[in-house]
Amino acid sequence: MTVPAIKTNKYYVKTSSLRPGDLILWKKDITKNGRKYYLAAHVGIYIGSGQFVHTSSDKRKVVIDKISTSPYRDGQPYYVRWSRK
Repeated sequence: MTVPAIKTNKYYVKTSSLRPGDLILWKKDITKNGRKYYLAAHVGIYIGSGQFVHTSSDKRKVVIDKISTSPYRDGQPYYVRWSRK
């Protein structure tokens, strides 16, 4: 699923207060041919205590990392959840 598709879901909510189960997307902005694109460089699931579960391309397996020290920290974390409210 792409970031634009996530944003068009009627239950999508961008949040700044994480709860276990929220998605974390690391956003990286790139400019190509004079247009700015917002890409999700990596996706994980927040599990609490500043940690997330994700598939590591380096380790080639599912791992748990801290958000603050993950290899994806050079991107901007972007937190989303779905709410039926």
